[in-house]
Amino acid sequence: MPVMDGFQCVTRIRDIEKKVGVRIPIIGISSSDQDNIHNACVNAGMDDFIEKNCTAEELQKVLDRWIR
Repeated sequence: MPVMDGFQCVTRIRDIEKKVGVRIPIIGISSSDQDNIHNACVNAGMDDFIEKNCTAEELQKVLDRWIR
């Protein structure tokens, strides 16, 4: 993203959510499958993480977990 990365973006979203009292699920996505990327996403405030090379079934499973 040209102005901020995904970690900065989720931090700003979470700050706004605190002010308005609403929380939305945020799922990180990256081409890297390294554990440190997954941990960085969760530590930044993301609810979940999935790799870009996931199958449609894997994506559906993550979406089902967070979207009702």
